[in-house]
Amino acid sequence: LEIIERGFPRGWVRRRFTLRGLPWVVVRSVRLDKEGRVLAVITKDIYQVKDGVHFPAHIDAEFPGENTRMTFDMRAIQVNGELDGKVFDIEAIRKRLVEELGHTRVQWEEKQAL
Repeated sequence: LEIIERGFPRGWVRRRFTLRGLPWVVVRSVRLDKEGRVLAVITKDIYQVKDGVHFPAHIDAEFPGENTRMTFDMRAIQVNGELDGKVFDIEAIRKRLVEELGHTRVQWEEKQAL
């Protein structure tokens, strides 16, 4: 399955999916730039079914241009589970990280050029 971006002379393949089924699941997704260079390759496997929804328990993300790779292994999957509001308290997270890392706030002033 390819998703084409209109507006280019021969179309721009933006994303290419590899599917497996039945039931149909995405096992590979390749993201391309306008010149056809690979920006990201995502592979998904070990699908689990929770409340009728298929979730990949293992996701591998590779970004060739950045020489970066990440792997996610899902240990607990919940559908519409309760979220703790603290997860979204950015100021509390910032304060905790500053304390944990031992950073000290510094006052900085920009001097005018003479």
